[in-house]
Amino acid sequence: MLVLSIVVLFLLAGTMVLLMPALGLVMTYRRYRGVHSLECPETQAAVQIVLQARDAAIRSLHRPRLRVAECSRWPERRGCGQECTRQAALARDREPDRVCGHPLFGLRLLD
Repeated sequence: MLVLSIVVLFLLAGTMVLLMPALGLVMTYRRYRGVHSLECPETQAAVQIVLQARDAAIRSLHRPRLRVAECSRWPERRGCGQECTRQAALARDREPDRVCGHPLFGLRLLD
C-alpha cells in the first residue's frame, strides 16, 4: 500500500511539473492575442496592431519577445522599430485580470 501511495504521489508531481509550463503558454497566448488599440510612438497617431501571440507564448518559456504581426500603419511604416509592443504589454498589465469575474493574482484564464 505504501508503494502504491508513493507511485501515485510521483505521478501527481510529474503531472504538475508538465502542466505548469503548458498553463503558462496558454495564459501568455490569451494575454497577447487579438487587436490592440494604442498610439504609435513614431507618429503619435492612433493605430491598431495584432501581436504574434503564438510566438510570444512559445518564447515565454525562455525569453519573451513581442513582435507585431499586423499594423494599421503598414505597409508604409513596415520597417518601424515596433516600440509599440511595450505599450501593448503595459496596457495588458493595467487591465483587470479576471477569472469568472474575479481578480486572481494577475492570472488571466478566461476573457
